[in-house]
Amino acid sequence: MSNIILSTTVSNLLIPTSRVFQSTTNNFVYTGGTPSFTVVNEIKNVISIKINGLEEIQNVGYRVIDKNIVSFNYEPVIPSNVTINYSY
Repeated sequence: MSNIILSTTVSNLLIPTSRVFQSTTNNFVYTGGTPSFTVVNEIKNVISIKINGLEEIQNVGYRVIDKNIVSFNYEPVIPSNVTINYSY
């Protein structure tokens, strides 16, 4: 089974230093198998990661194992809604 990306939302914010802060939210459904998710862009900072609406803690519930892969330290219930919000 594969983890399916449902949607992506992109936000751009101009901060006082004249830099653009770009963030996005990728929504997945965990349907079994390896609890890893490949996001659309390279992750600079994780803003929040939720499983079924519950916030996960980095290095406890998940870890970023590559520039664009989030891996959970446990298998969520099937099916689970996974929301990954990050800056890139």
